[in-house]
Amino acid sequence: MLGKTTYPPLLRQLKSGAWVFGAGSAPVPDDWTWSIDLPSIYRGWVCQPHMPGDHAPLAEVMATFVEHRPARPEPVVGGDWREQWELMPRCLAGEHNIKASYKTVSMNGLGAIGLLLMQFKQHLRVDRNNRVAIVRFSARERRHQRFVPLIDIVGWMPGDGPRKPEPPVLKEQLSSAGADRVAPWPACRARCKITQY
Repeated sequence: MLGKTTYPPLLRQLKSGAWVFGAGSAPVPDDWTWSIDLPSIYRGWVCQPHMPGDHAPLAEVMATFVEHRPARPEPVVGGDWREQWELMPRCLAGEHNIKASYKTVSMNGLGAIGLLLMQFKQHLRVDRNNRVAIVRFSARERRHQRFVPLIDIVGWMPGDGPRKPEPPVLKEQLSSAGADRVAPWPACRARCKITQY
């Protein structure tokens, strides 16, 4: 293995509509609020394995929405590339200060983040000082007890002013079992995250 990267706890929605985070699936209280700004919203590609029941991705290529979307990578043996979006919200509740990661490839998840981006666009047209959204994660029952994710903006707050471009972020996690099945990566712009599992 080359290098070691610490990843934020995953934030996800259960079939019951409840939100949980972390390896222990700790419940997210309804009154918790989270901060999200545009540089913490990513889009790109995830390579999902063909093997039934194997949910661990083979690789990811992600970049923030303030950059161009990465090109679809070359095929990977044993997997298929799917479009993936990701939020990196920070918890504002009490002294938790948790930074989590919500990743989705589903139409409902992409739709929830897409609506969030539309609200960002509308808000920043009239107020460019308060650039950070304060959100709550909830759910709406669609039909037959199926729930779709909701990301509700409950307020806005200022950030640190105009954000300067950050240096490229490289996240690598190569295993001897998977290193030989990952195709060469395309050139990637600043803020692009490349993760090989």
